[in-house]
Amino acid sequence: EGSELRLNDVIQTAATSFVSIRLGDGSISMLPSNSRVQLSQASAGVARYILDSGEVQSKVTRQPKANSSTFEVQTPGSMIGVRGTDFSVRYLSGAPAFSTEVETGKVWVRSRTSCAAPLVLNAGYGALLTDNPRAAAILSAPNMVNPDLAQPDRKLRFEMQPLAGAVKYRVQIVRDPELLETVAEQYSNQPVLLLDAADVPNGYYYAKLTAFDAMGIQSRSQMYVFLRNRVE
Repeated sequence: EGSELRLNDVIQTAATSFVSIRLGDGSISMLPSNSRVQLSQASAGVARYILDSGEVQSKVTRQPKANSSTFEVQTPGSMIGVRGTDFSVRYLSGAPAFSTEVETGKVWVRSRTSCAAPLVLNAGYGALLTDNPRAAAILSAPNMVNPDLAQPDRKLRFEMQPLAGAVKYRVQIVRDPELLETVAEQYSNQPVLLLDAADVPNGYYYAKLTAFDAMGIQSRSQMYVFLRNRVE
């Protein structure tokens, strides 16, 4: 906690750990569990991560005077560049390739194996990071059933309304809407997710809900505030 990240440092998260990174310009990246990235550049107005596995979720501060990308994520086959946006890049187990999707702003996707023109992804679109990526509309955000219910049990329970086209669902439990302090996450093939939260103290938290289509591309996200009020 509070460590300074240096050039070429590698950050790897375990099955139940999460790391948040804040850059000097205010940009924030969060690594969920089972992720591995390397900081390969942090100069000349550009920050670049190499994503080896897992996922990096980023909210990038827009630089009004920038004429090119100020933040980049590199995968084995692609380079994703942005100037100011909210986006994710990941490899989901079982998916055919790395993928990316954009919540706000836009990103540029360049293949590292061909000379094709970059693919521009606007908000609400994603793509598989293949040699010939194509834009596809992402799923809408899943909605939670009974979002106002408190969570008094040992296990946290989140029920979403089934979402057409979704084959997997995820909930991330965070202390703040910027995802700086993630405390738990869970995936499920069904829209009901249970998390063993015996170590989660009472208090208010945010639940970030997303879903994934058959290609592993993530939907838009939905955030809910909930009260954890377990009685011992």
